[in-house]
Amino acid sequence: MRSKIINNNYKVADERASAKTGDQITKYMDCAPLSDIMSVFKQVLVKLNTVCLAGNQGNNLYKTAIDGRFGKSAHEKEYSEPLTTLYAEDSALAFDMGASQDNVGFKKRAKCFEKGLSFVSFCPLNLDIARSGRLLIPGCSLQVTLVHQADSVRLMADPGTVDAAKSLKPKFVIEEISLIVCRVAITNEIYLETQSRQNRGDKAMYQFPRTACYGPTQVLRGLTELNVRLFHGLRPYALIIFFVKSAAANGSYRLNPQRTYHLNTIECCAYFNSYQYPQPSYRPDFEKVDVAPLYNALLKVWNVNKTYNCGFPLSAFNESQTYFAVPMDPNGSIETAASVPPVGDVSIKFRFSKETDQTYNMYWYVISHATVAIDASRVVTMNYIAEIPYFGLRANSTICFAGPAGSGKTTLIAALIKQRAFAIPDLGPIKKIVFCIGAQQKRITIFLVVHHLYSTTALRAIRLHCAYIFVFPTPSAAQQLRSLCREYFPGEKTDLLLAVFNCARSVDSRYLLIDNHSDTKHDQRLKSGLLNDEKKYIYQWF
Repeated sequence: MRSKIINNNYKVADERASAKTGDQITKYMDCAPLSDIMSVFKQVLVKLNTVCLAGNQGNNLYKTAIDGRFGKSAHEKEYSEPLTTLYAEDSALAFDMGASQDNVGFKKRAKCFEKGLSFVSFCPLNLDIARSGRLLIPGCSLQVTLVHQADSVRLMADPGTVDAAKSLKPKFVIEEISLIVCRVAITNEIYLETQSRQNRGDKAMYQFPRTACYGPTQVLRGLTELNVRLFHGLRPYALIIFFVKSAAANGSYRLNPQRTYHLNTIECCAYFNSYQYPQPSYRPDFEKVDVAPLYNALLKVWNVNKTYNCGFPLSAFNESQTYFAVPMDPNGSIETAASVPPVGDVSIKFRFSKETDQTYNMYWYVISHATVAIDASRVVTMNYIAEIPYFGLRANSTICFAGPAGSGKTTLIAALIKQRAFAIPDLGPIKKIVFCIGAQQKRITIFLVVHHLYSTTALRAIRLHCAYIFVFPTPSAAQQLRSLCREYFPGEKTDLLLAVFNCARSVDSRYLLIDNHSDTKHDQRLKSGLLNDEKKYIYQWF
C-alpha cells in the first residue's frame, strides 16, 4: 500500500530543505511517461502547449523545464526538429554544459534580470548537443541529461544527493517526445504533479494550468470610473485584463496603436468577493522580479502561432503594455488571502484621471488550476480543484481522542480550544448528561478521551457516531487501525490506515485525524496538522 502526501499548497513533501551534505533525498516527485501526458492533452485540450514539469522545489533554489518541439521527419527516422530552448533557474551565476561544445555561447546568451530573481538562462540546443549534453547546476544536485537513442529521445532528471558530485539512478524518464513542453511561471504553485506507478492499472493524476479568454466588454467613451463583475466561479491563479480600441479589434493594430497612457489609469483593483488584491503594475517593467514571471506566462500561455487571442501580433502587445496582470493565488500561500472562499465573484475596478476619449474593448484572461486523471482503461477525466481543503473542526460534533497516557491527548485538546479551531458557542453550564447522539440537536461539541477504542463493546456505538477520531501512537495501534479501516473504509485493504499512520509519523505528525464528518470529501478524510504551528497534510491513497 502506498500513500501520497499533499499539503495545503498541493506540493509533495520534500526533505531537501533540511538535508545535509551527503544525505540521500528520499521524497521527491516522480514523473510518469509522457505518453500518458500526451493522451491527456489529445483528448482534453487539443492545442494546450503549457505544462509544468515539477522538480524538487523544497529549497526553492532551482526550477528546471524544457521547451521544445520534437517530431519524426516523413523520410527519416531521425528527429527533424531539435530541442529549441532549455530554461534553468539557479541562485548561482555559472553553469557547466559538460560535453556540450556550445558552452561559451550558452553563457553569453544567459540573461540575468536581477539578483533577487535568481538566474534565468536561455540555452538553444541542437540535436547533436542533445545527444550527449549534460547540464550540471552548481549549488544543487539536479542534473538534466538529454540522451538520444535509436527510436526515441529521453529526458532523464537525476535528483542525486545533496553532494553534486554523487548521483542516483534517474527517477523519472520521459519516453516519448512529440509535444511542446514548457514552463509557465505565474506563481510558484503552478506545476504538473505526476506520480510514477508500479502497477499500470493505477490511476495517474496530473495538475496543470487551464486558460480561457473572455470578452469583449465594451468600455464606452466619456467614462472616469469602470466597475465590472467579470464572472462567478473558482478563484483563479491569475487574472489578466487588457484593452484594445474598438476600431483596432476589426482592423490593423499598427494603424490603431493602443498605449497605456490613452486610458490615463490612476487606480486598478481586482476583487474576489470582498477581498481586494494589490494593485498591479499597469506599465510593467519586465526586468523586475515581480513582473517577469507574469511576462513569461503571457509568452507561454498566449503565444499560439505567434498570435494572441484577439488577433494582434505578439510584438505589438509587448510594445504597447496595455494589460493589467493580477496574481490571485488560489492555494492560499498569500497569508491575507488564505481565508478567502474558493468560489465567488471576480470583479475589477478602474479609475481614470480624465474621461476616456474613445470606445475600448476589454478582454480578460483567466488562468485556473485543473486536475486530470487517467485510469487503466484510458478513461480521461478533468476536474477543477474547487476549494482549499478544510482543516478545521466543525462545531456541534463528537470528537474522540484515542491514545495511551502521555501521548499528548490533553495537550492537543487544550491547543485546539485555545486557537479556536472551530466556533464554540457559549450555551452556559450543562446540567445533565449528554450522549454523542444528541450533539447536533443540542448544539454542543463533545470531547471523548479514551485509552483504547475497543476496550468495551459499548464504545462501538459511540465510535460510529464520532465525526472526528484522533489516533495517537500506541503499541496496539496496528490492530485498532485495521479494525477502523473495516468500519470507515469498507472495500479498502485493511492495512490502509496503518500505512497512512506510518506515513504521518514519518513527517513528525503526532497524530492521525480520521474525518468522518458528512461535509468532508472522501479523498480528504485522512489528515494531520490542525494547529497553526503544524504543517498541514492530507493523505490520499491509490
